[in-house]
Amino acid sequence: MVAQDVMKDFPDLLDTLKHEEFGYKIESLRNVYLFMYNLFQFVMNLFIIGVLSVKYMRDGPGKYQKYSR
Repeated sequence: MVAQDVMKDFPDLLDTLKHEEFGYKIESLRNVYLFMYNLFQFVMNLFIIGVLSVKYMRDGPGKYQKYSR
């Protein structure tokens, strides 16, 4: 008995089954996750830079002189 490669016989079957079961492909879910993660990192970095800038402008450079050498 000779084994046959099912992927050669039905090349789009796996993609069709994934689409029917999940409604999307796993790769698109990965891209959404990476986009949300990068967006979160970007927003949090902007927030930290904004808070530090506001504190520096409000208090002035004199307050931070004692921490530098």
